Amino acid sequence: MARACRSGGRATFSHEAFAEVERDRMTLCLRSAGGRFATRLERVVRVLRELDAQVRRSGARLVVMMIPDEYQVHADMARLAARAEGQALDAYDLDLPQRELGLALRNEGVDALDLLPAFRERGTAERLYVPRDTHWNRAGHRLAAEQLAAHLERSRP
Repeated sequence: MARACRSGGRATFSHEAFAEVERDRMTLCLRSAGGRFATRLERVVRVLRELDAQVRRSGARLVVMMIPDEYQVHADMARLAARAEGQALDAYDLDLPQRELGLALRNEGVDALDLLPAFRERGTAERLYVPRDTHWNRAGHRLAAEQLAAHLERSRP
């Protein structure tokens, strides 16, 4: 199923295995699964609220980096995942995770950085993920680092 390579630009998963991974991940965005998403979101926000409180008590600052999945950035991956689920692409709200988590974190006063807009913009010109792998390539890591540095600079206390 999966090969253990992370170097170079070689794919880690077979085409079929990768389609299954992305299909499974993208079910989070199915419009018909709103209740399941809300339950997961509630748990995540509760944990991040507690973590933020602990970090603040220590005198530090928490920044939550919201990382986009490849299907949210590269349309060909979204089509692959939807096809593997037997769904049309319009059955999904690909912005749902970042939109809802971002709103919930703002309401909690937790600092968050949403990488989705920058990844979508840069993703039109270059690939940001290792082929059939789920991890960023060098360009993806570089972009995330740039975005984090800019966010930290903008939000300095």
